Amino acid sequence: MKKAIPTRSVSFILALIFAAQMVPISAHSNDREIPLREMSQASPSSLENGQSRPTLSKKWKYCIVGTAAAVLIASVSTGVYYVVQEQQQAEQQPSLPVFTEPDSVQNNAFLTFYGYDDNDNGKGSYGTSVISDPTIHQVATEDLGTYDHPSTFAADYRAFRAGERIYIPRLQKYYIMEDTCRACTDDADQGKSRADLYIGSNDQIQGQTLTACQISFTHDGYNDVIIRNPTDGHPVDTHPLYTKGICYQQNSN
Repeated sequence: MKKAIPTRSVSFILALIFAAQMVPISAHSNDREIPLREMSQASPSSLENGQSRPTLSKKWKYCIVGTAAAVLIASVSTGVYYVVQEQQQAEQQPSLPVFTEPDSVQNNAFLTFYGYDDNDNGKGSYGTSVISDPTIHQVATEDLGTYDHPSTFAADYRAFRAGERIYIPRLQKYYIMEDTCRACTDDADQGKSRADLYIGSNDQIQGQTLTACQISFTHDGYNDVIIRNPTDGHPVDTHPLYTKGICYQQNSN
């Protein structure tokens, strides 16, 4: 969002300039210029008795106008600086590919896996099935992996759309984005795409066997293939990747 000069600041500055212009400078011999402190102490009765009308000295008037102008210039300069900075940052931000066609192939993704044990509720509490963007499921779920019953995956909003379906050929499963992950955001900052796929139960801690299973499915590097905007009809293996302490490796290579 571009930063602009606050409306209150502009109004205050303009009010100062206007006030300074409205204060009369001595133009007649019966008017006398006095310091600002003395002017503030002048009483209405003294003016009614014929005493000279106090006016703001040129020095003070120029001081007010000059100060207001300096503040206005500084404010404008600061606003321009922030706009330029944000534009430069936007230009330096890596761009992520956009997939709009059905069955588009992305071959530079990184697939990782998470489960109940290492999922957090967004407040630093782990051991939960809470998800940030419930769509088909209200909690993280390793579903059948079909088009109509996809499993949950987490990602960054810049890489995938909330509610977006994907298909993973090496797992022969469909997934739907219903959650986010910190590592996915870190990757998106660098122009990389990561999808964190949910496996296992969504109601209990499963321990080291779940962690080992997650690691076994994870390949090194950003070379996983994802089908974006997949159509229905791709081959599907409905067997869960992890259930009851058993890690299922068929069709995962």
